[in-house]
Formats: sequence, C-alpha cells, structure tokens
Amino acid sequence: MRQQTWFAILLGITVLSLGAAAAERAPADYQNAMKDLGVFVAGVDKVVAAEDWDAIAAQATSARDAFAIAEKYWDGKNADAKELAGSGGKQAQDLIAVAGQKSKEGAEFSVNEIKMLCANCHTAHREAQPDGSFLIK
Repeated sequence: MRQQTWFAILLGITVLSLGAAAAERAPADYQNAMKDLGVFVAGVDKVVAAEDWDAIAAQATSARDAFAIAEKYWDGKNADAKELAGSGGKQAQDLIAVAGQKSKEGAEFSVNEIKMLCANCHTAHREAQPDGSFLIK
C-alpha cells in the first residue's frame, strides 16, 4: 500500500512537470508579431468606422505579415495553431481586398473574423503567467 501511494505521488509530479515543461517562451519575432496583431486589434475598428481605406489596408498588411510569422512558428509544432494563423493571414488578405473595394461591411466582417481567430488561438495555445506575460502551450 505504501508503494502505491509513493507511485501515485511520483506519477502526479511527473505529469505536472511535463505540463510545465511543455509551455515555452516564444521567440522574439513571434512576440513582435503578436504585438503587431495587438496594435491591429486595438486600432482597426477606429479606422474602419472612419472608412480610412488606406489605413485599413496598411493595418491589414501588417496583420498579414504577423500571421505569416505565426504560421511559420507553428509549422511542425501544432497543426491547429498553424491552421488558425494561416486562416488569419487569409482573412487579413481579404481585408486588404475589401479596403480596395471600399466595402465597410466587408471590412467589418473580415475584422471580426480575424479577432475571432485570434481569440480562439489564444484560448487554445497560450498560458497566462502571474506577471502578465504568456507562455506557449
């Protein structure tokens, strides 16, 4: 009975340490890409409301480039995250196109799709730390 208790304790410690070891700090280019996407999310609604098509296209281009970095990072690591990043890049490209067409409804749709993809990826693939930073799951 005593051996079973120790075995259970060791197994629990092993499982917890594997979970902790699985989380990692993202490389600098990925962190910068996420910051660029944060700037996009924080400012894009304002430029869409103002129908500033040049600013929308510029922000969408920045987002597309950031998604490309994210997709490259996730390649070979996590198929779901890679797919989400790829979808984000496609939505950003669509946003560039609708900015060229000056379609407010299209821009609003693309922006909402991008925000939803970001939220889904963050929920599934990042882990908040007590200091406010994040680790990659």
